[in-house]
Amino acid sequence: MRPAVSLTLKPDDSLTVESELVTPDVIVVEKPSDLRELQTDEGWYAAGDDLFRVVTTDTALDKTLIEQGGNGTLSGEEVPKFLKLVDENGKALGEVDKNDVLKPLSVFGKTRENRAKVDGNADAISVVPLLVVRSPGGDEYEQSPDELKPFAANGGGFSRVDKGWVEVGSNGKRE
Repeated sequence: MRPAVSLTLKPDDSLTVESELVTPDVIVVEKPSDLRELQTDEGWYAAGDDLFRVVTTDTALDKTLIEQGGNGTLSGEEVPKFLKLVDENGKALGEVDKNDVLKPLSVFGKTRENRAKVDGNADAISVVPLLVVRSPGGDEYEQSPDELKPFAANGGGFSRVDKGWVEVGSNGKRE
């Protein structure tokens, strides 16, 4: 049994998360009140007279998607962190329904390159190093080291761009 997930991104970039445990026969089962029940019983969960094996991810997703009361609204850095976990653990989830606003967005940053921007005239030349990252759709986003400094100081983070969120590592490099 896997959780069926519904994700809704709102205009303020907050994410509403709703989930249900659904059997292969499309029967919704009440969620366990405590994940420790699943951990001690190797994933088996008794609901009424039936016994189900619940697929878990062993990540923060389990508490949000499988445990009773886990639904809610995420905001700020929690949104791209959660979406990244959903993408990485898709096989352990059932159907993931995203609203139309969220469908074209993703968390990305693995494809990157260095680039330099050269400007000047006969008297002086300036060279600005840039990091360029591409979205899965091929859109390019570039930022200077100065724009990445806050991420390095904060141990990394996510930069919001048109096509989603760019993951920036703690050393200021795009992940």
